[in-house]
Amino acid sequence: MIPLMDSLPFVTADLPGIRGRIKATPSHFVVEEIPLYPPLGRGEHVYVRLAREGWTTRALQKRLASLFSLRLTEVGYAGLKDRHAAVVQTFSLHLPHPAEEVIAECIEGHLPVKVLSVHRHPHKLRVGHLWGNRFRIVLQCASPEAMQRAEAIARAIQACGVPNYFGRQRFGRTGDNAQRGEELLTTSRLPGSSWKGRLLLSAYQAALFNAWLAERIRRGWFLSLLSGDIAKKWDTGGLFEVEDERREWPRFQRKEITYTGPIYGFRM
Repeated sequence: MIPLMDSLPFVTADLPGIRGRIKATPSHFVVEEIPLYPPLGRGEHVYVRLAREGWTTRALQKRLASLFSLRLTEVGYAGLKDRHAAVVQTFSLHLPHPAEEVIAECIEGHLPVKVLSVHRHPHKLRVGHLWGNRFRIVLQCASPEAMQRAEAIARAIQACGVPNYFGRQRFGRTGDNAQRGEELLTTSRLPGSSWKGRLLLSAYQAALFNAWLAERIRRGWFLSLLSGDIAKKWDTGGLFEVEDERREWPRFQRKEITYTGPIYGFRM
């Protein structure tokens, strides 16, 4: 059964929330990609870091491809970003010859975006090639005690961590992408053979991850390390299977390692 976002448990369920409204305007929800690596300054691909509002990542990918007469697969990005937000995001364009400044002028002359930097790199930017995202969020109509409540919640999260659920944007405007992805697996068509199919299947994977994490919280195992967990080393990112939770428990307490969650698919 696919869990609804409103049914997912919090680790701070005993603390009162702050209420409020987000995304009243795009400038109230700022998302900035943190690159995984800097472009090397050479190569056939051009990494364009730009600021935009009111665009989905997919729509901007199509416009950039059309602008430079590229195939859609020749325009790369590290991750999908919210349409209703002020976004700083990087795209890669397979353009071996034009000068970087010419590319920047062409983009700003034809698209309602601001180009922040243009640098070359040997390889295409691919999904997952980012360290993370930095957010700045304005909350409107919060409760009068919002700051005190938020500080209490923050202290609790600093002590125990936060469940890293996939958010609403992963499940589409009407929230049914995961269900549609599940239905793909029961048809005779090849699942995920199109961009839309892959998107729906990734939503289903996200819903299964959320269900797993919610169940772990309900069973009281959020702050526990279990045999069979796939753990991650914070310093190197290396993964290993936990064979003896008692042996690994001191490192878990010192926040040197953490358990990870499953992304279900053929590689699992």
